[in-house]
Amino acid sequence: MRHAKWPMGTHEGIRDIWRILLSYREVPKLILIHRRSDGLNMLRKVCYRKQALVLAAVLAVSAVFSGGGKEAAQEEDKDLTIPVESAKPELGDLTLENSFIGTISPEDTVSVMPLAAGVVTETNFEVGDRVNAGDVLFKIDDSTAQLQLAAAKLGKANADIQAASALGPQQELSLLSQQAALDQLNNQIVSAAQGMDQTRDSKQDQEDQKKDLEDQKSDLNHSINDSKDKIKNLETLAAQFQSNTHSQTAPDGALPNVGETFNMDVNGTTFTFVVTEKSQALSVTSPNIEDKSYYTYTYQPYKIADMTSEDVSGALTALQSAISTMESAKGNLDTALGSMDSAIRNIDNGLDSAQNTLDFLNKSKATTEKSNAIQNGELLENTKGSLAIAGQSSQLNIETAELALSYYTVTAPISGVIEQKNVNVNEPAANGYAAYVISNKESMVATFNVSEDIMNTLRLGQKVSVERNGTYYEGVLTEINHSVDQRSGLFLVKASVMANGDKLSNGVSVKLSLDTYSAKQSMLIPYDAVYYDDGAAYVYIIRDGKAVKTPIETGIFDDTRIVVVSGLTLEDEVITTWSPQLADGMPVKTGGNMSGNPESAGTGSEAGKEVMSVPDLNTDTKGEGTE
Repeated sequence: MRHAKWPMGTHEGIRDIWRILLSYREVPKLILIHRRSDGLNMLRKVCYRKQALVLAAVLAVSAVFSGGGKEAAQEEDKDLTIPVESAKPELGDLTLENSFIGTISPEDTVSVMPLAAGVVTETNFEVGDRVNAGDVLFKIDDSTAQLQLAAAKLGKANADIQAASALGPQQELSLLSQQAALDQLNNQIVSAAQGMDQTRDSKQDQEDQKKDLEDQKSDLNHSINDSKDKIKNLETLAAQFQSNTHSQTAPDGALPNVGETFNMDVNGTTFTFVVTEKSQALSVTSPNIEDKSYYTYTYQPYKIADMTSEDVSGALTALQSAISTMESAKGNLDTALGSMDSAIRNIDNGLDSAQNTLDFLNKSKATTEKSNAIQNGELLENTKGSLAIAGQSSQLNIETAELALSYYTVTAPISGVIEQKNVNVNEPAANGYAAYVISNKESMVATFNVSEDIMNTLRLGQKVSVERNGTYYEGVLTEINHSVDQRSGLFLVKASVMANGDKLSNGVSVKLSLDTYSAKQSMLIPYDAVYYDDGAAYVYIIRDGKAVKTPIETGIFDDTRIVVVSGLTLEDEVITTWSPQLADGMPVKTGGNMSGNPESAGTGSEAGKEVMSVPDLNTDTKGEGTE
């Protein structure tokens, strides 16, 4: 519902009066549907609203029929600035408390049912007696159970003897046999490996000798090739002795006399020539030759590179003889190398055979070790496991017999007071039938129901205040059931109460109060500063001396404060008082005496505010409430 602004015209004023009066018809509906714990406060606000509406109607009618138009014109000449109070939003925590009705019951009530059937031989407590946990309530004849226990112990002793025999001497003999077989294989492997090492050494010796022979053969080949190269050179020299006879016409004395020698380079080779013939030249035709005698000289090689023809011939003979000898030696080396290759192949064949034998022995050893590992590992563990299971089974038979025997002595599971006794001496007791009923009233439990929203705010261990006839007790939440009751749509919650059965009797009703919704470090403003228009919340803030209507999103609230989720900042000045003239854009001022303004009657009060603003109760405002 928005603020009503009194119109200047008569007809408009009447229309607004009727609108306000008609809205008054919704008051009973508001009262009926409101379920917040501050319902009395809202009822008081609605009553104030009724008074304000009637007052507003009277004033409006008076204005219409007594010249309201003239007075309105006069009002325009007055100072329209509205005095208000304001405050900035604050950061803080807000926690809401809800109250619920619960029922008290003992924390523990136990029906003691015997697990064995038989004749009762002894009872120790009567109705009204106090017992402690572990006290013997009654006994049943246990003769049969004693015999079963003795048989189970004999079975355990027999299982122990079988386990000791299987894991003792038999296992030791098996280990000795396995070790002997493994030692024999190890000796054979060592012997085979040593034989192979010797064979490898012999092969290495043969290969070393072969390498020496091959080196010798290579040296012979080099020598043979060098000798053949030298023969070619000598043959070339011998041919030069035959082909290098020359004749030359020259003045007398230009060359030595017959039988004498001279040196001359021919194509890079030094030749020593000997003059074999000197004869008078028959004719000489040359313009540059002086008139004297010319001779024709004939000369041939005497030495070529310091070797005579005889030297070359002797060297050729010697090299050819050497090549023949080296070729013969080379043939002998080839024969020796062939023998060595055959010997090495025989050694390789022996090594292959020895390696196969060694591989076989190693595989046999690996197989033996694996077999031993299985026998001493998995099979032994299986045997141990089987024997252990037999031992555990026999032990379990003993424990089962002991447990069955314990069923014949029935003890109190909790401390408390005997509420019922249904067994007597020399009468049969049947299992599954309540022999005793014990109640522990040292501590009590309050059981109550909550909605899903409330349930989601609770936590185990949360403190609870419990009230009964003006007396308060402390408590903590011990159980929150997350399964909904299909009939009520609520969730069961239990709280342990610090009170015994003498203070809170079984079955009485109590009031439980505990914190539910909370907002930590949230933006808070006064609750009375918030207005609603069709369920949408808004406030007025002061900006540049004017009231500015500002929509906001609100959260939880109590009687004095409300959480602002969005729409404001901590620097905004929020108007916290009400005035009938307050509207968007109206000039405002803070401070001063507002009581002198007759139209501000009720400023800051709930009655004044509720004339102009009513929250939409169909909107979930998450306020306080009871289930």
